[in-house]
Amino acid sequence: MTFADKGHQGARGSVCAPFKRCRFRPKLSRRQKAVNRAHAKIRARGELAIATLKT
Repeated sequence: MTFADKGHQGARGSVCAPFKRCRFRPKLSRRQKAVNRAHAKIRARGELAIATLKT
């Protein structure tokens, strides 16, 4: 499974993107916000690992 950012909405397969709120849609529910937080925590670990490898 690949954890992508909000720019990859609509990607298919094993790509997991967070929920995105558009201007005309209602606000995200508590559950969606919790899923986005968990998604960000996982992505942050990966980003930190890549930054460490680059330095």
